[in-house]
Formats: sequence, structure tokens, C-alpha cells
Amino acid sequence: MHDDNHAIGSKLAAALFALLLSSTVLLSAIGPASAASLSHPQTAASGHFQPGLA
Repeated sequence: MHDDNHAIGSKLAAALFALLLSSTVLLSAIGPASAASLSHPQTAASGHFQPGLA
């Protein structure tokens, strides 16, 4: 019983860590691009893909 709880806990921790890691990567990839394109649509084309300017 104690082993099952420990296994479930470690699986939950691993899933939470993976979710946190992926959301952090997503935010760091999307955040600056969307913030730059929202505040400066013309200058945001430096290194970021913009459909409007293509």
C-alpha cells in the first residue's frame, strides 16, 4: 500500500514537472513574440515570423 502511494506520488510529481517545463518553454517562446508584435508591430519582424508582413 505504501509502495503504491509512493509510485503514484512520484508519477504525479513527474507529470507536474513535465507540465511546468513545457508551459515554461511555451511561454518563453510565445511571450516575447506576442508582446513585441502587440506593442511594436513594425519592429517585431526581427527574427519572428509575422503573417502580416510576409
